[in-house]
Amino acid sequence: MKICYEVKKAADHTRVDAAGEFDLADARQVLAAAIEAALSHQHRKILVDCRQVTGAPNTLQRFELAESVTRFYHQERGAVVIRVAIVGVEPLVDRDRFGQTVAQNRGLPVKVTTRMEEALSWLEIAG
Repeated sequence: MKICYEVKKAADHTRVDAAGEFDLADARQVLAAAIEAALSHQHRKILVDCRQVTGAPNTLQRFELAESVTRFYHQERGAVVIRVAIVGVEPLVDRDRFGQTVAQNRGLPVKVTTRMEEALSWLEIAG
């Protein structure tokens, strides 16, 4: 496994801290674990901190990650709406936010950003 991660239960959200080198299968696992943890904690907000993850996924990898995580999200969540904010650094986070657009177009409320304060604000979490 190239990405190591830790899932933490906060008062009003689930937080995942990830580090390592980008790998598509690992990234899918991290986001699926975040969704599963939020559901088990009855949280409707997920903060994924990927600022310690390196790599530059290509366009196809970004598409496949967004599409597969969105499919998992819809299968697992039932009627619960969970908002997801992902914080990373470029080039892991692409300037055009292609993966975010793919996920949003498929019904996943997600914000991908390079600024932690922007993610916290979008999730309405106190910093």
